Amino acid sequence: MRSLHDPWSCRLPFILAATDFGGLARCFISAAGVDPLRDDGVEYVRLLIGAGVTAYCVVEPQLPHGHLRARATSHRAREAFGRILDAIREFAHLPLVDLVKKFGTDTRFSEWLKATKVIEDIAEKRIKNSKSEGDLVSRDLIKTGVIDHVEKAHMQILTDGCKTMTKRLVAMHGAGRDDMELEEEMRSTITSFIRPMKTKIAKGLREA
Repeated sequence: MRSLHDPWSCRLPFILAATDFGGLARCFISAAGVDPLRDDGVEYVRLLIGAGVTAYCVVEPQLPHGHLRARATSHRAREAFGRILDAIREFAHLPLVDLVKKFGTDTRFSEWLKATKVIEDIAEKRIKNSKSEGDLVSRDLIKTGVIDHVEKAHMQILTDGCKTMTKRLVAMHGAGRDDMELEEEMRSTITSFIRPMKTKIAKGLREA
């Protein structure tokens, strides 16, 4: 026989030894019928209901502890898992009033909202401070000062650059130049397109 006055007993889950269950969130317990923990789940729900908390328990007959692992092969385990999902769905897409009613007290929910607001205010102030101190770069500056120059250089390489490199490499190959010289020519030609782009980007960022 268990004793709720003995919280350290190995026969009693510590949570059942609590003296105040008020203000807890709505609860659904799925208990396996042949699980040694079955009675603990039933008792917990009884204590919650006694404290005014919305709670209910479903005892799945003839199912053992850990039966959910067999939900892919056992239709009884699969049905039990389905009832758990149904209970979870009841909590989804709830309006604000229902959230307050079903999850704790108005005071606790209000405190959570206030804490969230404080965090958001701090984040907003940090963003404003970063803008005033120049730590943040505007999207327009990134587009006009960086991306546009990169795209322009990219198109030049794909058009004029390819034509120029092809002509020079063909001529050099015909003249018997070795691979190292061809590679150096390609590097030099690509650099001739990239260097002006880098210079324009650096200038634009300095003057921003």
